[in-house]
Formats: sequence, structure tokens, C-alpha cells
Amino acid sequence: MSTRKPRSFNTAARPRKAPTPPRIRRRRWLVWLSVVPAIVLFVHGVSVATLNSRFAEGAQEYAAEQWWAAYKVFRGMRTTNVVDPWKAHFNTGTAAYREGMLFSAERSLQEALPLAPEEHRCDVLTNLAIVYAAQAVELEAEADAEYERALAQRAEEIKRMLGEPYDASVFELDYQGDEITSGDRFRRATFDKRVAADYYALAAAAVDDPSCDNPPSPDASPEEHEQAEQEREQREADREQLEEQSREAEEQRQEMERVASGEEAEQPEDTGETPEERAAREEAERQEKVKERNEQAKEDAGGDGEGGGDADTGDGDGGAAPPVSNW
Repeated sequence: MSTRKPRSFNTAARPRKAPTPPRIRRRRWLVWLSVVPAIVLFVHGVSVATLNSRFAEGAQEYAAEQWWAAYKVFRGMRTTNVVDPWKAHFNTGTAAYREGMLFSAERSLQEALPLAPEEHRCDVLTNLAIVYAAQAVELEAEADAEYERALAQRAEEIKRMLGEPYDASVFELDYQGDEITSGDRFRRATFDKRVAADYYALAAAAVDDPSCDNPPSPDASPEEHEQAEQEREQREADREQLEEQSREAEEQRQEMERVASGEEAEQPEDTGETPEERAAREEAERQEKVKERNEQAKEDAGGDGEGGGDADTGDGDGGAAPPVSNW
């Protein structure tokens, strides 16, 4: 039987590693600290390149009048643009307006408004005024159509109540299976007219915002002064037209309510005024109501109500400002 020597282990203490000199440690920290900004700059550069590429795609779709495609591209940029986030909302709202999605356009432009720098607030509010006016026109058309249906249905309701032959095609059911009455239709028509009047007032407040009043510099050319004056006059004309449309919508709403309640037309009181004096007094009262409505509209808009440019105040198909590049 062979014997083996037991294995021996070196139990001597190992020499400790010499500590890193402070100069070397500082140098290592400086290297790491220089890497972090480089990474941040690289990521930022990639982000900028991606945003520019996506904006170019959206602008191309917009130029080709592919509004829905442009809307989808710009909408996807709302969470990725952290440098100028207002631009993505602005572009999204502009494309949505072109597509006819007025509610989405209003919401996106309202989101852009508090994010936009002062020099671009007028751009946002110009498009917002166009959207407000377009919604007012649409609501007025719906109100007028509903009002005509209410008149026709009320006549058939009277015939039915008297036991006379009537047109049953004018009667409809709601989603719960209940009959929609002429009173329901009158209420819907007057409500839409009221909202339309409010939208006109909001558009007028946007057009009248001071941020759109940019006087030329003292050393500007005569042509620049003339252009600035023309823009100011156009904004003033737009504001007056929108205020007039708001007043007319409110008067029509009141007339609808009078007809719905069966009241006779009010006869003017004999105040001893001449027709010219009465007209002047009524006009002053109307202007006061419009002023109150505009002040309320500015409060509802967060005190900014502003805008300018060529807000469409007729058929709601005016030209909104084009998209803004992200860089």
C-alpha cells in the first residue's frame, strides 16, 4: 500500500493590491462623466433625425391633400417631440380640420395653445378661430334643419290629436324606443343655435387677441407698414363679422323659443322714440350683449382668446395655416 504525502496549502498572506492613486481615480471619473453627455447627445441627434423624417412624411401627405394620412403622422409625433411639443399638436389640429374632424381639430389646437411660445400664439389662435367658425356654421345648419322638422312634426301632431289624417313618416323613435316629439326637436334646435352663437363669439375673441397685433419696426419699409395696416383692418373686419354672426344666431335662437312656446311676436313698445332712435338704442343693446359674450368667451378660453389672419367666417372652409416644421 502506497502512501501519499498530504497536499500542502500555502497559507501565507497574499500581498494586497496597491491602492489606486487619487489622480488615476479622478481621471477614470472624468472619462465616465464625459461618456454620459456623449450618449445624451447621440440619442438627441437620433431623435431629431427621426422627427425631421416624420415631419417630412407628414408635410408631404399634407401637400398632396391626403389629410387623414397627414393627421396620423402628426398625431404620432405628439409624444416624441419634447423640444417643441406645441408643433405636433398644432400640425395635428391643422390636418384634422382639413379632414373635417372639427372636434379633434379644436382639441389639438387647444392643447397647442398653452405650449406655444408667444411669437407663435397668433398662429395657433388663427387656426383655432377658423375651427370655431366652422363649427358654428355646421351647428347652425343642423339647428335650422331640426327647426324645420320640428315645425312639420308639430303640425302632424295636431292633426293626430284631432283625429285627422296625418303623415306618420315625420315621427321617429330615439335609441330607447320613445317617440321624439316636436318639443324635443325645438329644444335641440335652440341648443345648437346657442352653441353656434358661443362659437362665433369665441372666434371673434381669438381674432381680437393682442398677440396678433405686431406693428412693424420703425425702420420698416413703406410696403411693410402698408401690409401691417391691411392685416389690422382685415382682423377688425373679421371680428366685426363674427360678432354680427354671433348676435344673429342668438336672435334666431330667441325666435325659435318664441315659436316653440306658441307666443305671438312681440310688438315694440311705444316709447316716443323715432324709428332711427329706436334702431340706435337696439343696436347699442345688441353691441353690449356681444361684448358680454366675447368677454365670457375669453374667460372660457383661459383669457387668451386670440387669433388673426383670414379666419373663414362664412362656410367654414377657410384656409388654415399649414403645418409647422419641428425644427
